[in-house]
Amino acid sequence: MKSMTFAIIIGVCLLVLVLAIVFKKIEWLVNFVFRALLGVVLLYCINSVLVNFGVTKVPGINGVNVTSIGLFGMPGIFLLYAVMIYYSVRK
Repeated sequence: MKSMTFAIIIGVCLLVLVLAIVFKKIEWLVNFVFRALLGVVLLYCINSVLVNFGVTKVPGINGVNVTSIGLFGMPGIFLLYAVMIYYSVRK
């Protein structure tokens, strides 16, 4: 009887641990997608404003840029524009 109770307690603890890991990964995924979508919208708006001011080289919206924005958030957007400025000045 004691071994059955002990097995149930261990099983419940393992279940809670697995659920915590799964929900944490889901939280990371939702956070990444939210930052990526919001960052793409912001990137599009900034690019539109820059094009209206006559800037011809702007960072595009592609998989690499979306991934960097999703991983880094706002610093990812700053990174894209810093790289753009660096290569524009470097000529």
